[in-house]
Amino acid sequence: MKRFILFYREPVKVRNVYDFGYADGTPFYPVGTTCYAWVHQPEELVKQTLQSLAETKFNKIRMTVMPKVVKFRLEVIDAWNMIITPFEGAFSGITEIPLPGIPYIAVRATKIK
Repeated sequence: MKRFILFYREPVKVRNVYDFGYADGTPFYPVGTTCYAWVHQPEELVKQTLQSLAETKFNKIRMTVMPKVVKFRLEVIDAWNMIITPFEGAFSGITEIPLPGIPYIAVRATKIK
């Protein structure tokens, strides 16, 4: 099984109005796919999807997180300092949460069974 290798680089930004690039001027060409309602799929299908994606040249993935009928927990991840902050309670449907203004941030949604 191919493993994902994570590396950190400065964020990608819009440059020259119509394209993307890193702060050092290196161009970024987004090539990706979409996974719909991925987090509430069976674990075996999630593993199969990750394996399939590892064999592609995609450098981004767009996800729809949760359908309205699923309850989930939210956590904010500060990827630079490796700090995970959970939000209290359970959520469903469209949810707005306040995010800290820091770089390298992620939000993890976990389905409540």
